[in-house]
Amino acid sequence: MTNTSSNNGDAASAALLSEFPKPGLGSRRGGAVMAGGRRRLVKGMVLSGILIATIAFVVTGLFWGYYRLEHTVVNDASVKGRVYRIGARIDGQIKSVEVQPGQRVVKDQLLIRLVDDHYQAAARQAQAEVQAATKRRDVEKLAIEQERRRLALDVERCESVCRALTSEVKAAISDRDKWRFERDRIASLLGSGIASVSELDNVTSQRNSAVARVEVAEGNQAAAESNCRLARVQVEGLKVREAGLDVLAAEVELAHQRLSVCEANVAATIIRAPAEGWVADRIIEPGGSAKIGDPMMTLWLGEPWIEAWVDEKHLTRVKVGSPVDVRIRAFANRKLRGRVESIGVLTDKELRASPVPPTLHSFLPERAMVQVRIAVADDGVRLQPGLSAVVGIRDAASAAQPKVALRANDGLRPPQGPTRSDLPPAVENSTQTRDKEN
Repeated sequence: MTNTSSNNGDAASAALLSEFPKPGLGSRRGGAVMAGGRRRLVKGMVLSGILIATIAFVVTGLFWGYYRLEHTVVNDASVKGRVYRIGARIDGQIKSVEVQPGQRVVKDQLLIRLVDDHYQAAARQAQAEVQAATKRRDVEKLAIEQERRRLALDVERCESVCRALTSEVKAAISDRDKWRFERDRIASLLGSGIASVSELDNVTSQRNSAVARVEVAEGNQAAAESNCRLARVQVEGLKVREAGLDVLAAEVELAHQRLSVCEANVAATIIRAPAEGWVADRIIEPGGSAKIGDPMMTLWLGEPWIEAWVDEKHLTRVKVGSPVDVRIRAFANRKLRGRVESIGVLTDKELRASPVPPTLHSFLPERAMVQVRIAVADDGVRLQPGLSAVVGIRDAASAAQPKVALRANDGLRPPQGPTRSDLPPAVENSTQTRDKEN
């Protein structure tokens, strides 16, 4: 009985326990449900991301396609600038270098000094030569003026003496004529016995003395006239000395030119920046030698510009003045504005040195590229020569600008069909024939 009751109790316990779930079975089912939900959530997020990315890509592609329709895009443009190699005009030794590479400079800023002691000495010597030549010219002017005044007085004195001696000659001639008349009278009276021989001798002596006085007076008059002529000749000789003043003035001018050369050499020992820009490279150091023609420093001067090479098939879409969007790869987050400043005359094929075109036997002939220069507004971005850029040139047909005729020196014509003046004579004649038939 005891065994039978125990067996019945065990069977009842087992039946009671079978009504409850086994431990761990429900938790495994709940985990499977949660894992399925997470997979569906991840799958939805992935599909949503793919959808959003697809939409963004399609929208971006549409915008980019629309942009390409209205713009000519050049991906390999670059920043250009005028780079100058600064050298010395004279030979010398470097005294000091006042700037460093990468430094910004302004116009007329001091860059390099050369040793100038011997040039300064030569300039002082030339200055002394100028002063000496100027003094010689001034002294000669004063001497000529003084000599002119003295000779004028000599001429005046000689003329006065000539006038006095002329009067003396006249008086002597008058006295001589008187005594000649008196002798003739005494001689006539001597024949009639009224006058004596002694009176005749006395009158003859007086006559001879008067004749001698006339001769002396005439000699003095001739000497005075000779002195007057000499004084006048000396006055005329002052013109020769005045011509010598031109020689002295030329010497003064020559001395000034030598001084200018020396001052120019002194000024050449100081090398300044010709314009505002940047120091790109410093080649020499203090104590080095400067030679004419050898560069000492490299400067980037002037405003930069963008150089882009446009395919010839897009050339009709570009014109001078077209707006341009510029992005510099170094400043990818900045968009610059520019405009087409000029269009090149020669293509890259004309600029090549190859005598035979490389595309002569090519299956796909290479198209020509035309250089386009783009001016960029100063937008606070430091554009350096050599930086890469991407440009988008607005299509000339879609630009909202009034259509005006381009000048001949712009290098392009507006896109239009050929006129009769552009056609060959045979084609033009056939065109005229068809017009008449119609």
